[in-house]
Amino acid sequence: MARLRRCGRQLLLKGSTNRLGRSVPPPKQKALGEGIGSWANPPLTTPPRSASTLVMARQTPERPQVLLVQRLTTSAFGAGAWVFPGGAVDADDSGLLHLYPALATGMAARMGLTAAEAAAYLGAAVREAWEETGILIGAMSPTRSTYAAAADLPVRRLLERETSLPDLESIVYVSRWVTPPGQSRRYDTRFFVAEVGGRFEPRLSSSEHAEARWMRPAEALQRNEGGEIVMMPPTVHTLRTLREYDSVTAMLQHLRERPAESYFPLSAPATEQ
Repeated sequence: MARLRRCGRQLLLKGSTNRLGRSVPPPKQKALGEGIGSWANPPLTTPPRSASTLVMARQTPERPQVLLVQRLTTSAFGAGAWVFPGGAVDADDSGLLHLYPALATGMAARMGLTAAEAAAYLGAAVREAWEETGILIGAMSPTRSTYAAAADLPVRRLLERETSLPDLESIVYVSRWVTPPGQSRRYDTRFFVAEVGGRFEPRLSSSEHAEARWMRPAEALQRNEGGEIVMMPPTVHTLRTLREYDSVTAMLQHLRERPAESYFPLSAPATEQ
């Protein structure tokens, strides 16, 4: 059943999935201060753009760490915030379907989309992570030597450059977040989680990010709560979910078994904070 959850300065309209992994919309209801009528037909002034985010996790002797990058203070969206790598879906991202048809089909069932649509979101997650950090999920070894030449390649050509096709089976689709109405830039973002070997280190895109850090989820949350770093509600919520796990293996197994969730944040009046 759908319900409203608080997250930071917003209310979250939460949906769920059925046994086949398809989205189940919540019933029509009003949101505090917004007058939004229904899940399917809210008054969207700016249509959200499809986007993907990839949470890269690695195992350490203590607990899992995730890779966070800090957006430039001049960024048009999320200026200065610490986020997971990601970005908008490009027209060529669905090319991943031709390389991983079975993976795309399985992901489509969980996401409630067609195989081509699921492949586009997954392709964008892999491509954006590569473009922003130089880390190619599922590759056998770091590929920094080819980074400059491959930075702007479509995802299919990027993957085909590898000696062996990268293994993307560890990637798990976990959630969907839609930017609240009224924002000048809105995104319909799908979140994925995948394991990264300990030998991979980020190589940042200087045009988008100022810094990158591997952090334990609990550590990142503590820094955010202490005012040391700034994060947006989807990042905070995802980290709260991931901090419960002692290993990346257990994290991915449990995330794969639990239903994916959908969140439609709705702005709330200041008196409701």
